[in-house]
Amino acid sequence: MPITVPLVDIAQALARAGCPGNRCDRYRLYEEWARDFQADFEARAAAGRKPGRTYLHDVTAFALRRAAAYGFDVRCEDFGARLCSEARLVAGVR
Repeated sequence: MPITVPLVDIAQALARAGCPGNRCDRYRLYEEWARDFQADFEARAAAGRKPGRTYLHDVTAFALRRAAAYGFDVRCEDFGARLCSEARLVAGVR
């Protein structure tokens, strides 16, 4: 999978969650996250799992968790209770 796929999907998920994303430093950060996600995706595929089946959920969850861990204000309610709960837990918000 080309890195542009998770990079675009991470940026879109964060944009939907209300995270800022137009600054160059954010693009570099999202690119780093995309590389991390892609490495995990490829490792799961190599292990015989089928990460393509849950890709959209996985990339969204990854982006929300990573954004929360970096202290971004994540508006996650649109993604369901479970993802929102995970993002808040990572951010230390109750």
